[in-house]
Amino acid sequence: VQGHRVYKFGGNNYNIQPSTKHAITGLTETLQRELIGLNIRVT
Repeated sequence: VQGHRVYKFGGNNYNIQPSTKHAITGLTETLQRELIGLNIRVT
């Protein structure tokens, strides 16, 4: 899974995607757990 590793492809602008993807995944999973009892879906 690319979101768990930082890859560098020929320039400095490409390696931010995996770290931001991992951050969004973590945020989404945390929201899902916090909202479990409230009938609010996070996808």
